[in-house]
This record gives sequence, structure tokens and C-alpha cells, in this order.
Amino acid sequence: MNSAEILAFASNHDIRLSVIGGRLRVDAPPGLLTDDLREEMVANKAAIISELSVAENLRESFEERAAIAEHDGGLSRADAEQMVSRIAWRYRCEGGAAGTIITPCESEAQVIEGLEHFHGAKVIELRRISPCSNQRGSK
Repeated sequence: MNSAEILAFASNHDIRLSVIGGRLRVDAPPGLLTDDLREEMVANKAAIISELSVAENLRESFEERAAIAEHDGGLSRADAEQMVSRIAWRYRCEGGAAGTIITPCESEAQVIEGLEHFHGAKVIELRRISPCSNQRGSK
């Protein structure tokens, strides 16, 4: 399993992963944290921490932007959250271009089209890592 697969498994099985003081914390229902899964988490610990940190930074940024729109724009919280909603995508292209983008676009096909146009290279990996909202988890 890679870090994305571990995070998806955790999300689908009510296993809570968090980073506290730079350390990975795992809270799992009894019986779900098998020796094999624990070994996979240890092997992918740095990548898991990186993914969780990106997601948390996106959530904090979302909360801050929504609060500003609510306060300074005189919007309701729901309207402010709708206005600042964005989705984070992690990508990798042929030739080595890779990164994370934040866009309001929910269509994977449109994101791929834009990235391939921008980089002039085929997208070989694209993963939605987090909605930039107050909702926890990834898709």
C-alpha cells in the first residue's frame, strides 16, 4: 500500500489519523490495526504525515478565508464557505512535473486538461486530496 491507499483505507474504516508534534497518531477501532497495516503505515509514515499536513493547512486556510468573507463581506457563514470553496489536487506529469494545485474545479477531466495544457505533458497521476472546506477527509 502507498500513502494514498492507506489514507483511503483509514477514511473508509473509521481509522483516525492525525499529526501531533510531528508524530503520526492513529486511533482505530479494535481489530482494524493489523500488524500488516501497522508495517505499511511505518513504511509510509513520512508521506502520510505530509499528506495530513497539506490537508490540515488547506482546512486552516479555508477557515481563515471563510471567516474574512463572513466578517468583512457581511455574508452568512454558509455563503462565505460557498464563496471560498476550493479543491486540492496532487498531480504528476510525464517528464517529472508534479505538485499540488487548488481549484474550484470538481471535474477530474477538466483538471487534467488544464494541467496538460499548462505543462505540455501528459498527466500520469491525479488525486483529489482534500476539499478545502470544514469537512474532514479526502476523496
